[in-house]
Amino acid sequence: MKARPHVTLEDVARSANVSLATASRVLNGTASVRADLRERVSAAAAELAYAPNAHAQALAGGTHRTVGVICHDVSDPYFA
Repeated sequence: MKARPHVTLEDVARSANVSLATASRVLNGTASVRADLRERVSAAAAELAYAPNAHAQALAGGTHRTVGVICHDVSDPYFA
């Protein structure tokens, strides 16, 4: 069984026959979009099983929730 390729925002926009900006606005809820377009984009996203890429959003937003830890010896109870 082949794995499904990752569905992008562009795939959703193409499937709903709307612009990339409109699809983004609908899925992010950032601007008012006509009800019929909102419904088409939402249906296309559900049909394609679209899931936003959290890593891409963090890079675009300039924030991420990653903490790096460097320690000398992880077997030392002080660092464990």
